[in-house]
Amino acid sequence: MYNYKWEKEFEENLKENSKNITILRDFPITEIEFQKMIAIINFDLKSEYLHDKKESFLLARFLVEIGYREYDEKMFWDFVFKALHLNKLPKYQMAMSELFYKTLKRNNLFHMKTGKKYVGSILINTYVPKNYLENFYKFLQNFYIRELSQTFDSDLILETIDELQNYLENEDKNKVKQTSLNDKPSTFYLLSTVKKSIYLNKESFKEYLYNYLEVLDSYWWNTPEKKELKFKEEEAIFFEWFNRGANVKERKLVKKLEKQYKSPTITLGMNNNLNLYIPRQKIMHIDEYKGFIFYKIKLNGEIIQKGKLSAFSSFDKVMIEQEKISLSDFYYNADLIIESMGIELKKFKLFENPFIIFNQNNEKISPISLKNNIDYKIYSNKEILLIDEDQEIYLKPEVNIFTYNENNNYRIIDNDKEYFLGKVPQFKILDNKENYFNLKENDSISVYKEFPRIFIKTDMDSSMIRIDLNDKKYKLLELKGSYKEDNEGFLLDLKKIFFKNYGKIAIKIIELQGNKEIFKEDIFILNFELKFDKKEYFFEKEALIFIDKKQDISIEHNYKYSNENSEIKIPLINNSNIRFKIKETILNCKIPVLKWRSKNSQQWKYENLMFWHEDFKDEIEIYIPNAKIAKIQLGNYKVIESQKLKNTFVFDLNKFLDEFRINEQNFYDIRLLFDDKEIVLGKVIYKNHIKNIGIGYQKNAQKILGQFEIYGKGDYFIDIIDKKNQNKRIWSKIIKEVVINELININYPLDYNNYAIKIGYYEDKKNKFFGNKERSEKILYESKLYEIEAEEKIEDRLYRENIIQVYKCISNQKSYYIKSFYIKNIEKINENLYKGQAFYTLKDGSLRYFSHNNPFEFKIDKIDKEDGIISELLDNNGEIPILDSYYKRLKTDEPQEDKNNYERWLIPDEYRFKIVGGE
Repeated sequence: MYNYKWEKEFEENLKENSKNITILRDFPITEIEFQKMIAIINFDLKSEYLHDKKESFLLARFLVEIGYREYDEKMFWDFVFKALHLNKLPKYQMAMSELFYKTLKRNNLFHMKTGKKYVGSILINTYVPKNYLENFYKFLQNFYIRELSQTFDSDLILETIDELQNYLENEDKNKVKQTSLNDKPSTFYLLSTVKKSIYLNKESFKEYLYNYLEVLDSYWWNTPEKKELKFKEEEAIFFEWFNRGANVKERKLVKKLEKQYKSPTITLGMNNNLNLYIPRQKIMHIDEYKGFIFYKIKLNGEIIQKGKLSAFSSFDKVMIEQEKISLSDFYYNADLIIESMGIELKKFKLFENPFIIFNQNNEKISPISLKNNIDYKIYSNKEILLIDEDQEIYLKPEVNIFTYNENNNYRIIDNDKEYFLGKVPQFKILDNKENYFNLKENDSISVYKEFPRIFIKTDMDSSMIRIDLNDKKYKLLELKGSYKEDNEGFLLDLKKIFFKNYGKIAIKIIELQGNKEIFKEDIFILNFELKFDKKEYFFEKEALIFIDKKQDISIEHNYKYSNENSEIKIPLINNSNIRFKIKETILNCKIPVLKWRSKNSQQWKYENLMFWHEDFKDEIEIYIPNAKIAKIQLGNYKVIESQKLKNTFVFDLNKFLDEFRINEQNFYDIRLLFDDKEIVLGKVIYKNHIKNIGIGYQKNAQKILGQFEIYGKGDYFIDIIDKKNQNKRIWSKIIKEVVINELININYPLDYNNYAIKIGYYEDKKNKFFGNKERSEKILYESKLYEIEAEEKIEDRLYRENIIQVYKCISNQKSYYIKSFYIKNIEKINENLYKGQAFYTLKDGSLRYFSHNNPFEFKIDKIDKEDGIISELLDNNGEIPILDSYYKRLKTDEPQEDKNNYERWLIPDEYRFKIVGGE
């Protein structure tokens, strides 16, 4: 049905939008609008209204839509008349053609001026007709593989699209030069009108091509978030083509190619060999090509390695394929040269430094581009010195691994030349300050053992640099032997001249031209040396310090000054500082202790952590001296990372909440993993439980003796009852502590055979009928009293009632954690030798016994409270259980050979165990 109002609105809308588009298909239409167009054009043709119109955007958009949907094998007008439900008449075809062409010219829209200008102008406004999309995709994939690096780079893509457009224009004008390089672009896949559209509609088609390449790249590498096509109706066609079997197979072959690089890159191979990648790149214009292209590596003018490079023509340029070259050695200061017919085309410096730094992908990177808390590899073919804050590390002539910390000073020294790792500063004090010292009056002043070396970045001559020390002034030129020139400035070593200076010193360095101050800092130089007996302290009771003391110093300990020399013992329970007084200056010295606190607490704690699981949440801060990275592990389960703020690590404990629900057990060890160390910080208690129970009656002394530990939250009771007298309590105690090591020593004459001990806690439950709370007893332990000998050891009583967990073993001086291996029903055989039933647990908590191997015998080498060492462990066949290091389990059956991991099966040298509770 003819709708004049809608036609007018549509015409005005499209005419207005035509100012911002160059291709008519960029103006979207719906299927309903398309049907309305058919009705209006049908009416106009029959009524011959079309002859009277000066322009018709509606007709133009309709013809473009038919061109996109139906054009095939040069057939177009048949599809137009079929859609209009009209017979094909020449006058109708001419009327539509001329009005369409007139509309494009009148509104400066793209149109063809020669050839089949009517149909051609229609097709170049479709981008690519639907029936030719698959051929377009073939071209696109070939273009993507051939021209673009496997790292998606927007600038490179836009540049390459420009080259394509220029090439197609020259090809159309027969201006493309032929060479002996037979490689030609795959533009034969493209429809001739599409080729024209690509270079005629440059900006619009550049955007269209870029969108398709972006989508192809996201599908090619299967990125999580796929890019979307500009035209939704083309997505299904592209997706079906992309997943077609033949195309998938072709892509798999291409993906086996090596990563493409943008500049010459050194990588580290599997056997620590060096590989050089010369990247795919443009070498010359096609007109300049004369013959083969070669690479040469030159060192001091001598050719070390050389070879031929693969070349091909692409559009109007000559390119080389990426080439991988195995280097026979580390060529410091070598040049890479690309040449043809004796003419040097490109030149690169391969190794600017006597070392290479590789990132986590084993690719060479610049020493000043390092990122915080990332592991890097340093490679050299000779020994070099790495200065890492307060320590000197001699790197061997091989691959060395280190973690970069942006707060540290890193320098590599080779042949008296220093190289910064990280960004080159304007100035830098190179020697390490004393991290444990600060001035009481001003903690921003750094403390040093001796006058530090200073690097200054300046273009000035040494005669134009002045150094001020307190109230004395020196020209740098006058301080012979105290400085070295560097490419970036000067390296000052003033301790040779000012070795007698100590105390507070104000330093200024000034460029005399312009009187510009380029360095200013106050420092403090010690006149004594202090050493600790340990690098760090983890819950030890005291620290031992050693002082090499000179004159004019007094030491304050426990707020009293003394003049004693050498060793001082510092208790660490509530003290982690010591003070020194030099003349009138007081220095604070921090002892390197590990301490922790809740995020919102001001008070640091120097003690093992102990949490009830409901309180184990939010954030916790742990101060770890000298540590670079740190993690926390809950039991043998989840590990969480930390955020580092100087030497303080912040952990989000909320990340552990699910572990309590999944892996229910009495308690969890909190393990701190940092650098190459591991310590147990403390425990998280999940269930009320008791451990280390050892209670009995000593008949001769007429005493009830023993001990036990209670863990949990609530009111606990301990009762000794008379079994023959209606369970009457003869002794009782209530405990309201989270954890307690309770000792029992009761003088009480009794017939121990008639008495029992009961330990438990009170649980409040709400009455579902009356709503009030009712208190009930939950029994954790109940047993009759046993007679004990006076000389019986406490640990012998512990094993009688408890289960031990073998959680770790040592093999070839390396530690390996064991997931699940327990022993219960333990009996003593003789001195330090025991036997018991071994079992392991499944994920659902159920038990599985080693039925064919029980009982196991084990020999205890050492025990300290609940932890100990097993020196021998044998099953009932006299066999040693073998560790499966992959699955972290002890196995009693014959191991299967693992060709991928020859070190999977290990024979333990000893085992570590802990007492984890009773039955």
